[in-house]
Amino acid sequence: MKKGCLWVLGIGFGLLLAGWLVLLILQHTVAAWPDPVPGVRLEPSRPFLAEADVKPDNAFYYMRQWKTVAVSAAVHEQNKAEYLRWRAYGSAGAPYPAIETALDANTDNLNLCRKAAEQPGCQVVTPVSYDHCYPEIGKADSLTTLLCYRAETAGSKGNWGAAACDLRTMLTLGSHFSRGGSLLQRLYSISMHGITTASIRRLALEQNAPPEFQKEMDAALGETARTLEPTADAVRYEWLFVNNYISDPMLLLRSASTPPNKTCSRIIWGAYRHGLLSPFGCSPAQTRHHLAGVYSPFVDAMEKGDRNALRHTADLDRFDIQAHPIRVLNDRWGGILMNLITPGVSKIFDISLRERADLDCTRLVLAVRRWQLEHGGKPPAALADLVPGCIPAIPEDPFSSKHEPLRYRTDGTGWAVYSVGDDGKDDGGHYSLLDKEDKTLHPNELDLVFGSDEFQKKRARYAELHPKK
Repeated sequence: MKKGCLWVLGIGFGLLLAGWLVLLILQHTVAAWPDPVPGVRLEPSRPFLAEADVKPDNAFYYMRQWKTVAVSAAVHEQNKAEYLRWRAYGSAGAPYPAIETALDANTDNLNLCRKAAEQPGCQVVTPVSYDHCYPEIGKADSLTTLLCYRAETAGSKGNWGAAACDLRTMLTLGSHFSRGGSLLQRLYSISMHGITTASIRRLALEQNAPPEFQKEMDAALGETARTLEPTADAVRYEWLFVNNYISDPMLLLRSASTPPNKTCSRIIWGAYRHGLLSPFGCSPAQTRHHLAGVYSPFVDAMEKGDRNALRHTADLDRFDIQAHPIRVLNDRWGGILMNLITPGVSKIFDISLRERADLDCTRLVLAVRRWQLEHGGKPPAALADLVPGCIPAIPEDPFSSKHEPLRYRTDGTGWAVYSVGDDGKDDGGHYSLLDKEDKTLHPNELDLVFGSDEFQKKRARYAELHPKK
């Protein structure tokens, strides 16, 4: 009997030892992940906040109080054509009953926008999971639309002080929003700024905004560019985001659409958390090290402004994610973990460069319009004519590898300011990355263009897609 028990124990121990040896062998069959780039700081410079630390001097204190009003449904879905008509025609396309209704319903929210923009602080709690509900996400674009609509309406009536106040509020709020603690917040801030700059250009181009208004907007745009969250820091917060998941692996299971068996998952994740699977490449410390190898090249390339390195880093397939040990445990769990390295990380840099070009090109649009007001409507022959009377210096094109200034073209009547755009090649500023038809018909000749006919094109496109009955 005693001898039999010893045999059973011996066989059991042998099987465990054999299994452990198999794990060690499998570890060496897995494709190696990259090592972190030496010297790259992944932790953000600002500490993330706890919920209780969001005080009244913090812009997010007021944004968190935005009430739930069906703005998105009113403006973007049920009355999408009305929204598109406003984007094309501005105040000239009135009436806009749905937008007016949403404007009245959001009086309190818009007052909170103003209060948020007045605050010196602008940092939100870093969320602990992707299924954490940001109270402000989903409302930001809609409230930006409403304030810009109100600003354009005020401008059309000659109330330029009120128009400037609302537009300055949204520029500042967009900068505040960029410090929200994740790439999602940063992307929303870019969208908020895009809506606002379009309204500024339309007022300058089509409502003959006075020089005082244009100068105020120029100053606000310059301050906006100065106070944006650096893209590398937004990625650092995304890194913290992922680390919060790794610290509590059960968050991964709660995020799964069809969570696996609870008992089984607790056993496996318990083993993972306590390092029992480390020979298999699966422990919190190892996973952090692997993910740092993904995030650190992104941060390094962004801080250096090296777009070629960034594109190379974005090729995550070279890491052979499918072969990572955690995939062997369970495809779904591994997929959830790797989905935390969002596609947005690889795209956010170019999108943020577009935002910078948008802000600076809008400043140039204002400068050209001021020149025209002073010279009987005639545009300048070159951007150099604007310096220093209308603008201190020509901004640098963020997409230029040689640090060249933004470009300009004119035929003596029409004109455009533009950036070379994503491909870094000057195609003459005739076809725009922002125009769907241009992207379809002229995919290899695209620049980032802001011209005197910007809204004429939008009206023509709207009339084509929405013919009168």
